[in-house]
Amino acid sequence: WIYRGPAKPDDILNLHVVVKNEADRDLAAKLTSISSPGSLDYGNHLSQEQLTAFLAPQDETIDLVASWLFSFTGVSDITFINHTSTIAFACTVGTANGILQSEFGVFQNTETGAAITRSLYYSLPEKISQYVAFVHPVTYFPTLRHSIVAGSRRPISRHDDIISRRDVFPELLAACNTITPTCIAALYNMTYIPPVNVTASGGSLGVAGFLEQWINHTDVSSFVRKYGNSEDIRANPGSFTIELINNGTNNESSPGVEATLDMEYIMPFTGSLPVVYYSTGGRAPTIGEDGKQLPLNQSSSEPYLEWLQYMLAKPDGAIPQVISISYTDTEQTVPRDYAIHVCDLFGRLALRGVSIIDASGDGGVACQDDVPCVSNDGLNRTTFLPTFPASCPWVTAVGATHVILEQGESFSSGGFSNYFAVPDYRRNATASYIATLNGQYEGLYNASGRGIPDVAVFGSRFETENNNISSGHHSGTSAGTPVFASMIALINDMRLRNGKPVLGWLNPRLYSESLKDVWNDITEGSSYGCDASWNSTEGWDAVIGLGTPDFQRLAK
Repeated sequence: WIYRGPAKPDDILNLHVVVKNEADRDLAAKLTSISSPGSLDYGNHLSQEQLTAFLAPQDETIDLVASWLFSFTGVSDITFINHTSTIAFACTVGTANGILQSEFGVFQNTETGAAITRSLYYSLPEKISQYVAFVHPVTYFPTLRHSIVAGSRRPISRHDDIISRRDVFPELLAACNTITPTCIAALYNMTYIPPVNVTASGGSLGVAGFLEQWINHTDVSSFVRKYGNSEDIRANPGSFTIELINNGTNNESSPGVEATLDMEYIMPFTGSLPVVYYSTGGRAPTIGEDGKQLPLNQSSSEPYLEWLQYMLAKPDGAIPQVISISYTDTEQTVPRDYAIHVCDLFGRLALRGVSIIDASGDGGVACQDDVPCVSNDGLNRTTFLPTFPASCPWVTAVGATHVILEQGESFSSGGFSNYFAVPDYRRNATASYIATLNGQYEGLYNASGRGIPDVAVFGSRFETENNNISSGHHSGTSAGTPVFASMIALINDMRLRNGKPVLGWLNPRLYSESLKDVWNDITEGSSYGCDASWNSTEGWDAVIGLGTPDFQRLAK
Protein backbone atom coordinates (compact mmCIF):
# COMPACT_ATOMS: atom_id res chain seq x y z
CA TRP A 1 0.00 0.00 0.00
CA ILE A 2 1.33 3.41 -1.02
CA TYR A 3 0.17 6.73 0.40
CA ARG A 4 -1.44 8.83 -2.34
CA GLY A 5 -2.52 11.88 -0.34
CA PRO A 6 -5.01 13.05 2.28
CA ALA A 7 -8.55 11.62 2.20
CA LYS A 8 -11.45 13.88 1.28
CA PRO A 9 -12.87 15.43 4.46
CA ASP A 10 -16.45 14.55 3.49
CA ASP A 11 -15.81 10.85 2.78
CA ILE A 12 -17.64 8.48 5.18
CA LEU A 13 -15.84 5.97 7.45
CA ASN A 14 -17.38 3.06 9.40
CA LEU A 15 -15.45 2.51 12.64
CA HIS A 16 -15.69 0.41 15.81
CA VAL A 17 -14.74 1.40 19.36
CA VAL A 18 -13.97 -1.68 21.48
CA VAL A 19 -15.12 -0.84 25.01
CA LYS A 20 -13.43 -2.33 28.07
CA ASN A 21 -15.97 -4.56 29.80
CA GLU A 22 -15.90 -5.16 33.56
CA ALA A 23 -17.89 -8.37 33.00
CA ASP A 24 -14.75 -9.90 31.48
CA ARG A 25 -13.33 -9.97 35.02
CA ASP A 26 -16.08 -12.46 35.92
CA LEU A 27 -15.55 -14.49 32.77
CA ALA A 28 -12.85 -16.70 34.33
CA ALA A 29 -14.98 -17.65 37.33
CA LYS A 30 -18.03 -18.42 35.18
CA LEU A 31 -16.03 -20.47 32.68
CA THR A 32 -14.30 -22.41 35.43
CA SER A 33 -17.65 -23.18 37.05
CA ILE A 34 -19.28 -24.58 33.91
CA SER A 35 -16.13 -26.38 32.73
CA SER A 36 -14.87 -28.12 35.89
CA PRO A 37 -15.97 -31.72 36.50
CA GLY A 38 -17.70 -31.94 39.87
CA SER A 39 -19.11 -28.45 39.69
CA LEU A 40 -22.89 -28.23 40.05
CA ASP A 41 -22.81 -25.86 37.08
CA TYR A 42 -20.78 -28.22 34.86
CA GLY A 43 -21.97 -28.27 31.24
CA ASN A 44 -24.47 -25.43 31.67
CA HIS A 45 -23.17 -23.42 28.74
CA LEU A 46 -24.78 -20.08 27.95
CA SER A 47 -27.16 -19.33 25.14
CA GLN A 48 -26.59 -16.21 23.09
CA GLU A 49 -29.30 -14.43 25.12
CA GLN A 50 -27.73 -15.51 28.42
CA LEU A 51 -24.29 -14.42 27.26
CA THR A 52 -25.68 -11.04 26.26
CA ALA A 53 -27.15 -10.58 29.72
CA PHE A 54 -23.95 -11.75 31.39
CA LEU A 55 -21.81 -9.32 29.40
CA ALA A 56 -24.07 -6.31 29.70
CA PRO A 57 -21.68 -3.44 30.51
CA GLN A 58 -22.43 -0.50 32.74
CA ASP A 59 -24.79 1.86 31.00
CA GLU A 60 -22.72 4.78 32.21
CA THR A 61 -19.70 3.60 30.21
CA ILE A 62 -21.63 3.18 26.99
CA ASP A 63 -23.39 6.50 27.52
CA LEU A 64 -20.08 8.27 28.14
CA VAL A 65 -18.40 6.98 24.98
CA ALA A 66 -21.55 7.44 22.88
CA SER A 67 -22.03 11.01 24.18
CA TRP A 68 -18.42 11.79 23.38
CA LEU A 69 -18.94 10.55 19.83
CA PHE A 70 -22.21 12.48 19.48
CA SER A 71 -20.42 15.66 20.51
CA PHE A 72 -18.64 15.73 17.15
CA THR A 73 -20.37 17.03 14.07
CA GLY A 74 -20.62 14.42 11.32
CA VAL A 75 -21.07 11.32 13.52
CA SER A 76 -24.09 9.04 12.85
CA ASP A 77 -25.43 5.49 13.20
CA ILE A 78 -23.99 4.93 16.68
CA THR A 79 -24.82 1.32 17.63
CA PHE A 80 -23.72 -0.78 20.60
CA ILE A 81 -22.96 -4.45 19.77
CA ASN A 82 -23.13 -6.30 23.06
CA HIS A 83 -21.62 -9.68 22.08
CA THR A 84 -18.29 -8.02 21.24
CA SER A 85 -18.50 -4.95 23.53
CA THR A 86 -18.22 -2.70 20.49
CA ILE A 87 -19.69 0.68 19.58
CA ALA A 88 -20.04 1.02 15.83
CA PHE A 89 -20.43 4.43 14.24
CA ALA A 90 -20.11 6.30 10.97
CA CYS A 91 -18.47 9.67 10.49
CA THR A 92 -16.74 11.85 7.95
CA VAL A 93 -12.98 11.73 7.49
CA GLY A 94 -12.74 15.27 8.79
CA THR A 95 -14.59 14.30 11.95
CA ALA A 96 -12.50 11.13 12.40
CA ASN A 97 -9.30 13.16 12.20
CA GLY A 98 -10.60 15.31 15.04
CA ILE A 99 -11.99 12.47 17.15
CA LEU A 100 -8.87 10.31 16.88
CA GLN A 101 -6.18 12.97 16.47
CA SER A 102 -5.18 11.19 13.29
CA GLU A 103 -4.57 11.95 9.63
CA PHE A 104 -6.59 9.71 7.35
CA GLY A 105 -5.22 9.34 3.87
CA VAL A 106 -5.81 7.42 0.66
CA PHE A 107 -3.59 4.36 0.22
CA GLN A 108 -3.36 2.46 -3.04
CA ASN A 109 -2.48 -1.21 -3.44
CA THR A 110 0.49 -1.66 -5.75
CA GLU A 111 -0.73 -5.05 -6.95
CA THR A 112 -4.37 -4.32 -7.77
CA GLY A 113 -4.67 -0.56 -7.86
CA ALA A 114 -7.44 -0.68 -5.24
CA ALA A 115 -7.59 2.32 -2.89
CA ILE A 116 -8.78 2.62 0.72
CA THR A 117 -8.89 5.28 3.43
CA ARG A 118 -6.76 4.59 6.52
CA SER A 119 -4.48 6.25 9.08
CA LEU A 120 -1.14 5.06 10.44
CA TYR A 121 -1.88 6.24 14.00
CA TYR A 122 -4.51 7.64 16.39
CA SER A 123 -4.95 8.71 20.02
CA LEU A 124 -7.82 9.29 22.47
CA PRO A 125 -8.35 11.76 25.32
CA GLU A 126 -7.59 10.33 28.76
CA LYS A 127 -11.19 10.55 30.02
CA ILE A 128 -12.19 8.24 27.14
CA SER A 129 -9.11 6.04 26.72
CA GLN A 130 -9.58 4.53 30.19
CA TYR A 131 -12.79 2.94 28.94
CA VAL A 132 -11.62 1.99 25.43
CA ALA A 133 -9.45 -0.96 24.42
CA PHE A 134 -8.81 0.26 20.86
CA VAL A 135 -10.50 1.63 17.72
CA HIS A 136 -10.79 -0.54 14.63
CA PRO A 137 -9.96 -0.61 11.70
CA VAL A 138 -8.15 2.73 11.68
CA THR A 139 -4.79 1.13 10.91
CA TYR A 140 -6.16 -1.95 9.14
CA PHE A 141 -4.83 -2.59 5.61
CA PRO A 142 -6.40 -5.64 3.89
CA THR A 143 -4.24 -7.95 1.83
CA LEU A 144 -5.55 -8.21 -1.73
CA ARG A 145 -3.19 -10.83 -3.06
CA HIS A 146 -2.30 -14.41 -2.18
CA SER A 147 0.31 -14.81 0.53
CA ILE A 148 2.10 -17.76 2.09
CA VAL A 149 1.36 -18.72 5.68
CA ALA A 150 4.32 -17.49 7.70
CA GLY A 151 6.10 -20.00 9.89
CA SER A 152 3.47 -22.71 9.64
CA ARG A 153 5.43 -25.37 7.75
CA ARG A 154 8.63 -27.09 8.74
CA PRO A 155 11.32 -28.21 6.26
CA ILE A 156 11.53 -32.00 6.21
CA SER A 157 14.88 -33.69 6.67
CA ARG A 158 15.49 -36.80 4.59
CA HIS A 159 16.80 -38.41 7.76
CA ASP A 160 13.71 -37.66 9.83
CA ASP A 161 12.77 -41.30 10.39
CA ILE A 162 9.17 -42.13 11.22
CA ILE A 163 9.82 -45.31 13.18
CA SER A 164 12.09 -45.35 16.22
CA ARG A 165 14.41 -48.23 16.99
CA ARG A 166 12.29 -49.43 19.87
CA ASP A 167 9.87 -52.30 19.47
CA VAL A 168 6.62 -51.36 17.75
CA PHE A 169 3.50 -53.46 17.37
CA PRO A 170 3.50 -54.97 13.84
CA GLU A 171 -0.01 -53.59 13.14
CA LEU A 172 1.10 -50.06 13.99
CA LEU A 173 4.29 -50.49 12.00
CA ALA A 174 2.28 -51.51 8.94
CA ALA A 175 -0.21 -48.65 9.32
CA CYS A 176 2.53 -46.02 9.72
CA ASN A 177 4.84 -46.74 6.84
CA THR A 178 3.58 -43.33 5.70
CA ILE A 179 1.83 -40.86 7.99
CA THR A 180 -1.79 -40.82 6.84
CA PRO A 181 -5.10 -40.78 8.74
CA THR A 182 -4.84 -44.59 8.83
CA CYS A 183 -1.63 -44.31 10.86
CA ILE A 184 -3.01 -41.60 13.15
CA ALA A 185 -6.14 -43.63 13.90
CA ALA A 186 -4.02 -46.65 14.81
CA LEU A 187 -1.57 -44.59 16.87
CA TYR A 188 -4.26 -42.99 19.04
CA ASN A 189 -6.87 -45.75 19.08
CA MET A 190 -9.45 -43.69 17.17
CA THR A 191 -12.11 -46.32 16.56
CA TYR A 192 -15.37 -44.39 16.95
CA ILE A 193 -17.30 -43.75 13.74
CA PRO A 194 -20.31 -41.37 13.81
CA PRO A 195 -23.40 -43.38 12.84
CA VAL A 196 -25.11 -42.71 9.52
CA ASN A 197 -28.78 -42.90 8.53
CA VAL A 198 -29.85 -41.87 12.02
CA THR A 199 -30.94 -38.60 13.57
CA ALA A 200 -28.02 -36.15 13.72
CA SER A 201 -26.64 -35.54 17.19
CA GLY A 202 -26.22 -31.81 16.64
CA GLY A 203 -22.44 -32.05 16.92
CA SER A 204 -20.23 -30.21 14.43
CA LEU A 205 -16.70 -28.91 13.84
CA GLY A 206 -15.33 -25.68 12.37
CA VAL A 207 -11.95 -24.88 10.84
CA ALA A 208 -10.61 -21.32 10.92
CA GLY A 209 -8.84 -20.32 7.71
CA PHE A 210 -6.78 -17.13 7.38
CA LEU A 211 -4.14 -15.51 5.15
CA GLU A 212 -5.73 -16.61 1.87
CA GLN A 213 -5.49 -20.32 2.65
CA TRP A 214 -8.08 -21.80 0.30
CA ILE A 215 -9.51 -25.31 0.10
CA ASN A 216 -10.56 -27.61 -2.74
CA HIS A 217 -13.56 -29.90 -2.24
CA THR A 218 -12.44 -32.50 -4.78
CA ASP A 219 -8.98 -32.86 -3.22
CA VAL A 220 -10.48 -33.55 0.19
CA SER A 221 -13.10 -36.01 -1.09
CA SER A 222 -10.48 -37.98 -3.04
CA PHE A 223 -8.22 -38.14 0.01
CA VAL A 224 -11.05 -39.35 2.27
CA ARG A 225 -11.99 -42.06 -0.24
CA LYS A 226 -8.47 -43.44 0.26
CA TYR A 227 -7.93 -42.85 3.96
CA GLY A 228 -11.34 -42.55 5.61
CA ASN A 229 -11.45 -44.22 9.01
CA SER A 230 -14.10 -46.78 8.01
CA GLU A 231 -15.55 -48.39 4.91
CA ASP A 232 -18.64 -46.21 5.24
CA ILE A 233 -16.58 -43.00 5.39
CA ARG A 234 -14.48 -44.08 2.40
CA ALA A 235 -17.61 -44.89 0.41
CA ASN A 236 -19.38 -41.70 1.48
CA PRO A 237 -16.67 -39.15 2.24
CA GLY A 238 -19.15 -36.48 3.22
CA SER A 239 -18.74 -32.84 2.43
CA PHE A 240 -18.13 -29.55 4.12
CA THR A 241 -19.47 -26.05 3.74
CA ILE A 242 -17.49 -22.84 3.33
CA GLU A 243 -18.37 -19.50 4.91
CA LEU A 244 -16.63 -16.30 3.80
CA ILE A 245 -15.89 -13.65 6.44
CA ASN A 246 -14.57 -10.10 6.23
CA ASN A 247 -14.38 -10.18 2.41
CA GLY A 248 -12.66 -13.56 2.51
CA THR A 249 -12.50 -15.66 -0.64
CA ASN A 250 -11.97 -19.30 -1.61
CA ASN A 251 -10.19 -19.93 -4.91
CA GLU A 252 -10.49 -23.71 -5.27
CA SER A 253 -8.00 -23.72 -8.15
CA SER A 254 -5.27 -22.60 -5.74
CA PRO A 255 -5.62 -24.67 -2.54
CA GLY A 256 -3.27 -23.80 0.31
CA VAL A 257 -0.99 -26.21 2.15
CA GLU A 258 -2.41 -25.31 5.55
CA ALA A 259 -6.04 -25.53 4.47
CA THR A 260 -5.44 -28.85 2.73
CA LEU A 261 -3.67 -30.29 5.76
CA ASP A 262 -6.46 -29.17 8.09
CA MET A 263 -9.30 -30.64 6.08
CA GLU A 264 -7.52 -33.83 5.04
CA TYR A 265 -6.86 -34.66 8.70
CA ILE A 266 -10.38 -33.88 9.87
CA MET A 267 -12.77 -35.29 7.27
CA PRO A 268 -11.42 -38.89 7.34
CA PHE A 269 -12.36 -39.07 11.05
CA THR A 270 -15.54 -37.04 11.34
CA GLY A 271 -17.60 -38.91 8.74
CA SER A 272 -21.20 -37.72 8.83
CA LEU A 273 -20.58 -34.80 11.23
CA PRO A 274 -21.11 -31.34 9.71
CA VAL A 275 -17.84 -29.47 9.10
CA VAL A 276 -17.48 -25.78 8.19
CA TYR A 277 -14.39 -24.08 6.74
CA TYR A 278 -14.25 -20.33 7.53
CA SER A 279 -12.18 -18.29 5.09
CA THR A 280 -11.50 -14.92 6.72
CA GLY A 281 -9.96 -12.05 4.80
CA GLY A 282 -7.67 -9.32 6.11
CA ARG A 283 -4.75 -8.83 8.50
CA ALA A 284 -4.46 -8.04 12.21
CA PRO A 285 -2.20 -5.41 13.83
CA THR A 286 1.44 -6.43 14.45
CA ILE A 287 4.23 -4.95 16.58
CA GLY A 288 7.66 -4.68 14.92
CA GLU A 289 11.10 -5.30 16.41
CA ASP A 290 11.26 -1.67 17.56
CA GLY A 291 8.08 -2.04 19.60
CA LYS A 292 6.00 0.13 17.25
CA GLN A 293 2.90 -1.01 15.40
CA LEU A 294 3.54 -1.91 11.78
CA PRO A 295 1.31 -0.70 8.95
CA LEU A 296 -1.00 -3.62 8.30
CA ASN A 297 0.27 -4.01 4.75
CA GLN A 298 3.43 -5.36 6.42
CA SER A 299 1.54 -7.73 8.74
CA SER A 300 1.29 -11.50 8.44
CA SER A 301 -0.95 -11.84 11.51
CA GLU A 302 -4.40 -13.39 11.36
CA PRO A 303 -7.54 -11.22 11.66
CA TYR A 304 -8.88 -13.04 14.71
CA LEU A 305 -11.04 -10.11 15.79
CA GLU A 306 -13.13 -10.04 12.61
CA TRP A 307 -13.55 -13.81 12.72
CA LEU A 308 -14.63 -13.77 16.37
CA GLN A 309 -17.11 -10.95 15.81
CA TYR A 310 -18.70 -13.03 13.06
CA MET A 311 -18.82 -16.20 15.17
CA LEU A 312 -20.25 -14.56 18.28
CA ALA A 313 -23.05 -13.00 16.24
CA LYS A 314 -24.28 -16.45 15.23
CA PRO A 315 -27.50 -17.68 16.84
CA ASP A 316 -27.70 -20.75 19.07
CA GLY A 317 -27.13 -23.96 17.14
CA ALA A 318 -25.18 -22.26 14.36
CA ILE A 319 -21.73 -22.30 16.02
CA PRO A 320 -19.70 -25.53 15.77
CA GLN A 321 -18.88 -26.89 19.23
CA VAL A 322 -15.24 -27.44 18.24
CA ILE A 323 -12.99 -25.01 16.37
CA SER A 324 -9.59 -25.99 14.94
CA ILE A 325 -7.06 -23.16 14.45
CA SER A 326 -3.70 -24.00 12.85
CA TYR A 327 -2.25 -20.49 13.12
CA THR A 328 -0.18 -18.72 15.72
CA ASP A 329 1.96 -15.62 16.13
CA THR A 330 4.81 -14.62 18.39
CA GLU A 331 2.98 -13.19 21.40
CA GLN A 332 4.98 -9.97 21.68
CA THR A 333 4.20 -9.05 18.05
CA VAL A 334 0.49 -8.91 18.91
CA PRO A 335 -0.48 -5.61 20.61
CA ARG A 336 -1.35 -6.44 24.23
CA ASP A 337 -4.76 -4.68 24.20
CA TYR A 338 -5.71 -6.48 20.99
CA ALA A 339 -4.55 -9.86 22.37
CA ILE A 340 -6.45 -9.41 25.63
CA HIS A 341 -9.66 -8.45 23.84
CA VAL A 342 -9.34 -11.32 21.35
CA CYS A 343 -8.69 -13.72 24.24
CA ASP A 344 -11.77 -12.42 26.03
CA LEU A 345 -13.79 -13.11 22.88
CA PHE A 346 -12.40 -16.66 22.77
CA GLY A 347 -13.65 -16.94 26.34
CA ARG A 348 -17.09 -15.78 25.28
CA LEU A 349 -17.16 -18.48 22.61
CA ALA A 350 -16.16 -21.01 25.27
CA LEU A 351 -19.05 -19.83 27.47
CA ARG A 352 -21.34 -20.85 24.62
CA GLY A 353 -19.89 -24.38 24.72
CA VAL A 354 -17.14 -24.17 22.12
CA SER A 355 -13.83 -26.03 22.46
CA ILE A 356 -11.07 -23.98 20.80
CA ILE A 357 -8.01 -25.96 19.67
CA ASP A 358 -4.90 -24.06 18.49
CA ALA A 359 -1.42 -25.05 17.29
CA SER A 360 1.33 -23.95 19.70
CA GLY A 361 3.84 -23.00 16.98
CA ASP A 362 6.90 -24.42 15.25
CA GLY A 363 9.89 -22.63 16.76
CA GLY A 364 10.51 -24.52 20.00
CA VAL A 365 11.74 -22.20 22.73
CA ALA A 366 11.71 -19.36 20.16
CA CYS A 367 8.09 -20.21 19.25
CA GLN A 368 8.74 -19.31 15.62
CA ASP A 369 11.98 -20.36 14.00
CA ASP A 370 12.53 -17.15 12.05
CA VAL A 371 12.17 -14.73 15.00
CA PRO A 372 15.11 -13.37 17.06
CA CYS A 373 14.86 -14.06 20.81
CA VAL A 374 14.92 -10.39 21.74
CA SER A 375 12.26 -8.30 23.45
CA ASN A 376 10.59 -5.53 21.41
CA ASP A 377 10.01 -3.22 24.38
CA GLY A 378 12.98 -1.02 23.49
CA LEU A 379 15.31 -2.80 25.93
CA ASN A 380 16.36 -5.51 23.45
CA ARG A 381 16.60 -8.08 26.23
CA THR A 382 17.35 -11.70 25.40
CA THR A 383 14.11 -13.51 26.14
CA PHE A 384 12.19 -16.67 25.34
CA LEU A 385 9.13 -16.09 23.16
CA PRO A 386 5.66 -17.57 23.74
CA THR A 387 2.96 -17.63 21.08
CA PHE A 388 -0.58 -16.25 20.74
CA PRO A 389 -3.43 -17.27 20.69
CA ALA A 390 -1.97 -20.47 22.17
CA SER A 391 -1.16 -18.42 25.29
CA CYS A 392 -4.82 -17.45 25.79
CA PRO A 393 -6.11 -19.52 28.73
CA TRP A 394 -9.46 -20.22 27.01
CA VAL A 395 -7.66 -22.02 24.18
CA THR A 396 -6.26 -25.57 24.23
CA ALA A 397 -2.74 -25.43 22.75
CA VAL A 398 -1.39 -28.44 20.85
CA GLY A 399 2.33 -29.26 20.65
CA ALA A 400 4.00 -31.98 18.57
CA THR A 401 5.75 -35.34 18.82
CA HIS A 402 7.66 -37.35 16.26
CA VAL A 403 8.84 -40.93 15.64
CA ILE A 404 6.98 -44.00 16.80
CA LEU A 405 7.06 -44.71 19.70
CA GLU A 406 6.71 -40.99 20.35
CA GLN A 407 9.23 -38.39 21.51
CA GLY A 408 8.91 -34.65 21.97
CA GLU A 409 9.50 -32.86 18.65
CA SER A 410 12.40 -30.40 18.41
CA PHE A 411 10.22 -27.65 16.88
CA SER A 412 7.26 -28.00 19.27
CA SER A 413 6.70 -24.48 20.60
CA GLY A 414 6.25 -24.06 24.31
CA GLY A 415 7.02 -21.78 27.20
CA PHE A 416 5.23 -19.27 29.39
CA SER A 417 3.00 -16.34 28.46
CA ASN A 418 3.98 -12.74 29.17
CA TYR A 419 0.36 -11.58 28.75
CA PHE A 420 -1.68 -14.18 30.67
CA ALA A 421 -1.14 -15.59 34.17
CA VAL A 422 -1.06 -19.28 35.01
CA PRO A 423 -4.60 -20.44 35.91
CA ASP A 424 -5.18 -21.90 39.38
CA TYR A 425 -6.22 -25.32 38.07
CA ARG A 426 -2.78 -25.92 36.55
CA ARG A 427 -0.54 -23.96 38.88
CA ASN A 428 0.91 -27.14 40.41
CA ALA A 429 1.68 -28.69 37.03
CA THR A 430 3.57 -25.58 35.87
CA ALA A 431 5.41 -25.17 39.18
CA SER A 432 6.54 -28.81 39.13
CA TYR A 433 8.12 -28.40 35.70
CA ILE A 434 9.82 -25.13 36.64
CA ALA A 435 11.28 -26.88 39.69
CA THR A 436 13.00 -29.39 37.40
CA LEU A 437 14.86 -26.51 35.72
CA ASN A 438 16.74 -25.80 38.98
CA GLY A 439 17.04 -22.10 38.19
CA GLN A 440 18.24 -22.64 34.63
CA TYR A 441 17.06 -19.87 32.28
CA GLU A 442 15.80 -17.79 35.21
CA GLY A 443 14.85 -14.32 33.97
CA LEU A 444 14.43 -15.50 30.37
CA TYR A 445 10.80 -16.52 30.80
CA ASN A 446 7.78 -15.50 32.90
CA ALA A 447 7.54 -18.12 35.65
CA SER A 448 4.06 -16.87 36.59
CA GLY A 449 2.69 -17.07 33.04
CA ARG A 450 0.34 -19.62 31.49
CA GLY A 451 2.30 -22.62 30.25
CA ILE A 452 2.21 -23.77 26.62
CA PRO A 453 1.28 -26.32 25.23
CA ASP A 454 -1.52 -28.22 26.95
CA VAL A 455 -1.32 -31.48 24.98
CA ALA A 456 0.52 -32.87 21.96
CA VAL A 457 -0.20 -34.93 18.86
CA PHE A 458 2.14 -36.49 16.31
CA GLY A 459 3.30 -33.69 14.00
CA SER A 460 5.81 -35.05 11.49
CA ARG A 461 5.66 -35.98 7.79
CA PHE A 462 1.90 -35.87 7.23
CA GLU A 463 0.98 -36.93 3.69
CA THR A 464 -1.40 -34.65 1.75
CA GLU A 465 -2.79 -34.83 -1.77
CA ASN A 466 -3.89 -32.36 -4.42
CA ASN A 467 -5.25 -33.37 -7.83
CA ASN A 468 -5.21 -36.97 -6.61
CA ILE A 469 -1.41 -37.10 -6.27
CA SER A 470 0.87 -36.51 -3.31
CA SER A 471 1.52 -32.85 -2.56
CA GLY A 472 4.30 -33.63 -0.10
CA HIS A 473 4.91 -34.43 3.53
CA HIS A 474 4.32 -31.68 6.08
CA SER A 475 5.38 -31.23 9.67
CA GLY A 476 4.30 -28.80 12.36
CA THR A 477 2.08 -28.44 15.38
CA SER A 478 -0.62 -27.47 12.90
CA ALA A 479 -0.54 -31.03 11.58
CA GLY A 480 -1.74 -32.57 14.83
CA THR A 481 -4.13 -29.76 15.78
CA PRO A 482 -6.98 -30.83 13.44
CA VAL A 483 -6.52 -34.41 14.65
CA PHE A 484 -7.07 -33.42 18.27
CA ALA A 485 -10.01 -31.22 17.26
CA SER A 486 -11.51 -34.25 15.48
CA MET A 487 -11.15 -36.32 18.65
CA ILE A 488 -13.09 -33.74 20.65
CA ALA A 489 -15.79 -33.51 17.97
CA LEU A 490 -16.19 -37.29 18.01
CA ILE A 491 -16.45 -37.35 21.81
CA ASN A 492 -19.05 -34.59 21.65
CA ASP A 493 -21.04 -36.70 19.20
CA MET A 494 -20.93 -39.63 21.64
CA ARG A 495 -21.95 -37.40 24.56
CA LEU A 496 -24.83 -35.76 22.71
CA ARG A 497 -26.19 -39.14 21.68
CA ASN A 498 -26.18 -40.11 25.35
CA GLY A 499 -27.96 -36.97 26.54
CA LYS A 500 -24.82 -35.28 27.89
CA PRO A 501 -23.62 -31.72 27.17
CA VAL A 502 -20.68 -31.00 24.88
CA LEU A 503 -17.28 -30.58 26.50
CA GLY A 504 -16.84 -26.85 25.88
CA TRP A 505 -13.70 -25.31 27.40
CA LEU A 506 -11.44 -28.32 27.88
CA ASN A 507 -8.52 -27.25 30.03
CA PRO A 508 -9.81 -27.70 33.60
CA ARG A 509 -10.97 -31.19 32.66
CA LEU A 510 -7.70 -32.05 30.88
CA TYR A 511 -5.68 -31.20 33.99
CA SER A 512 -8.07 -32.91 36.40
CA GLU A 513 -7.06 -35.91 38.47
CA SER A 514 -9.71 -38.03 36.72
CA LEU A 515 -7.91 -37.74 33.38
CA LYS A 516 -4.34 -38.33 34.53
CA ASP A 517 -4.34 -41.85 33.03
CA VAL A 518 -5.61 -40.63 29.64
CA TRP A 519 -2.25 -39.26 28.56
CA ASN A 520 0.73 -41.03 27.05
CA ASP A 521 3.29 -39.26 29.24
CA ILE A 522 6.31 -38.83 26.99
CA THR A 523 9.62 -38.29 28.74
CA GLU A 524 12.01 -38.33 25.78
CA GLY A 525 12.79 -35.51 23.38
CA SER A 526 13.55 -31.79 23.59
CA SER A 527 12.54 -28.62 21.79
CA TYR A 528 15.14 -26.03 20.85
CA GLY A 529 15.48 -22.32 20.15
CA CYS A 530 17.09 -19.18 21.58
CA ASP A 531 20.29 -21.24 22.12
CA ALA A 532 18.37 -23.18 24.78
CA SER A 533 16.04 -26.15 25.10
CA TRP A 534 12.98 -27.40 26.94
CA ASN A 535 13.03 -31.09 27.89
CA SER A 536 10.21 -33.63 27.93
CA THR A 537 9.75 -34.81 31.51
CA GLU A 538 7.32 -36.76 33.66
CA GLY A 539 4.08 -34.81 34.01
CA TRP A 540 3.40 -31.53 32.21
CA ASP A 541 6.30 -29.97 30.32
CA ALA A 542 6.87 -27.16 27.81
CA VAL A 543 7.44 -29.56 24.89
CA ILE A 544 4.39 -31.82 24.81
CA GLY A 545 2.23 -30.51 27.68
CA LEU A 546 0.40 -33.32 29.48
CA GLY A 547 1.25 -35.83 26.74
CA THR A 548 -0.52 -37.37 23.77
CA PRO A 549 -4.08 -38.73 24.09
CA ASP A 550 -5.43 -42.22 23.89
CA PHE A 551 -8.82 -41.62 22.28
CA GLN A 552 -10.61 -44.52 23.94
CA ARG A 553 -9.48 -43.48 27.41
CA LEU A 554 -10.23 -39.82 26.69
CA ALA A 555 -13.74 -40.69 25.49
CA LYS A 556 -14.55 -42.38 28.81
